[in-house]
Amino acid sequence: MKRFIIFIMVLFLTIGLGAKGQEERGADVVTVMTWDNDDVVYSFLDGLPIIQYVEEKLNIKIEWRLYPHGEEKEAINLLIAGGGEMPDIFPAQGNPKYLEEKGIIVPWSDFMDAGKMPLTVAKLNDPKYLSIKNQLTDEETGKMYTLGSIPNHDLMIWTDYVRSDWLEKVGIKKDPETVEEYRDMLRAFKTMDPNGNGKADEIPWQNFYAGVTWVKMWSRMFGLPTPDYSLSTVDTLYWAIINGDEVVFAPTDERFLAMLKYLNSLWTEGLINQDQFNMTSPKFTATISNNTVGTQNMWPSAITGMIERLRVIEPNAQWHAIPYVIDSRFMKAEDRKYAKADAVHQKVMLAKNGKNIEAAVRLVDYLFGDEDFMFTREYG
Repeated sequence: MKRFIIFIMVLFLTIGLGAKGQEERGADVVTVMTWDNDDVVYSFLDGLPIIQYVEEKLNIKIEWRLYPHGEEKEAINLLIAGGGEMPDIFPAQGNPKYLEEKGIIVPWSDFMDAGKMPLTVAKLNDPKYLSIKNQLTDEETGKMYTLGSIPNHDLMIWTDYVRSDWLEKVGIKKDPETVEEYRDMLRAFKTMDPNGNGKADEIPWQNFYAGVTWVKMWSRMFGLPTPDYSLSTVDTLYWAIINGDEVVFAPTDERFLAMLKYLNSLWTEGLINQDQFNMTSPKFTATISNNTVGTQNMWPSAITGMIERLRVIEPNAQWHAIPYVIDSRFMKAEDRKYAKADAVHQKVMLAKNGKNIEAAVRLVDYLFGDEDFMFTREYG
């Protein structure tokens, strides 16, 4: 499901029902182009009625442009350098003041000052969002070059999900609470044929990140939460904040070594997808949809679509979230918790030479400024 899980797509889940019908939609539909990596969540969110509702309500059409996962910096730099058609909205990268000077982006604050983003202005003028406003405002210029998601701090981000129906089939009556119980659950998923097809094809655990980025999804179990758990960039992988104020270089910490030993044992037993280092969005989608995966670490907004697709072949399929299990050597039972969203993440910029930036501004103002999205954007 981070990592820039596209700002616009994620926020589509913020909107309620009650749009005008398709027959009332205006003829002058405006296309807004947005751009992001080929994240697996596209497979499950694109085309949902809620997205169609937003398009109809605002009389726009979203055009999705994708680039290879994990290559966002290179892809955006090449796009800018090539001088080709820019997406109206794209992930924030580089130095925004430099990009404005070069005529590549327009600050969102320009449109706020012009009265074209009233919802956003109203939100940021609310005293409870003062710290957010300050975070988004450049100290030198006073401009806002990026906007991002402002979640409720009770919203989960990367979360462990377990097949509820598989737990029942293998006779496990409660969710695992320790890394030992977690391993036992994965072993049961691998050896007890919970999908019932008579084949040893079950994949106990997987995540859609390739390379080594997926390793950090386990760090919280060992008391090593990363500073920004919503990001997928490898450069944040090895730092951790412990007890709220102690910053450590994780590879020198005994907890990091314990995590690697634990993962090595899971890998050796085949409890982690053996193609994990080479994971792609199509591979992930295929295994999730064909009733072979028992546990995954995923962004909550993708789960509903996964369940719907899976129930085509397994009507009783169900995913449910569990708090992170713990290694009792480093954590206490009360330390079990979900990963929560940071104050501002998934920032986006507005291209100066986008074809329909006025419509893009209208779209972002609606999604960013709406006060009801903090919970429903993730859970519908």
